[in-house]
Amino acid sequence: MVELGSEVSRVLDGGAEWIHFDVMDNHYVPNLTMGPEVCGALIKSDTRVHIDAHLMVTPVDELIERFADVGVRGITIHPDATPHPHRALRRIRDLGCRSGLAFNPGAPLGALEELIPEIDLVLIMSVNPGFGGQKFIPASLNKIRRVREFLDQFDAPVRLQVDGGIDLNNIADVAAAGADTFVAGTSIFSVDNYGERIGQLRALAEEALKPREKPKAAAEGAAAAGGETSGDPKGRPSPPADAAAPDAPNAESAADVKNDENHDPEQSQSGANSTPSQLSSS
Repeated sequence: MVELGSEVSRVLDGGAEWIHFDVMDNHYVPNLTMGPEVCGALIKSDTRVHIDAHLMVTPVDELIERFADVGVRGITIHPDATPHPHRALRRIRDLGCRSGLAFNPGAPLGALEELIPEIDLVLIMSVNPGFGGQKFIPASLNKIRRVREFLDQFDAPVRLQVDGGIDLNNIADVAAAGADTFVAGTSIFSVDNYGERIGQLRALAEEALKPREKPKAAAEGAAAAGGETSGDPKGRPSPPADAAAPDAPNAESAADVKNDENHDPEQSQSGANSTPSQLSSS
């Protein structure tokens, strides 16, 4: 636990903004990791810790309050991990946490439209969850684009996070596809200088995000000049015709934290799982 706390402090010193915390029950996914007590201890060990808890457990409902009680800032669940996803997501918000909805590589996106009013973040898994060190699944880029188009269509103020195999070779493509929050684990923890690697990842992501900022600025200018927007059947505004994207925030980084006998803490993911870029480290 002391070593884990030290690693978390190092990655925060290096510039990670969130700690992405993977919680697995060896039932929903084939691995067993840590629970709310470890989260709470990490938060107490370093007041800078912003834990983004990804709950890969079923049923998930009874764990939501336990993680909120120890001070996590965000809780992400899978739509098929509860019989009542609307209720679970609302409960997360009622407890003062950011609510997230996660989709595995083979999971359909059908639940997104109905649940979009209840969420603050969409997480696209670009590896099959369970273990760190896996390779990015290239087909994930198409899924990221589809989610970005959907969020832009409804002008939804929702972050698009990607977790799994994020590294220097693909983070620009992931950002260009529409992601704005990235979980990196092995890419960060496999080097000695966390700060340098986080800076490299963030620079690549932010450069790729720049083209999305230009149409946003043009759309805002049109709105200021008296442009109108139309509503959709669910009462959500559609973006102006010339708006290719709503918010294009700076890349956030997260570090990814896992704890199991097959996963060395020094090789846990950073950027999407434990700290956001928004880079988070996992």
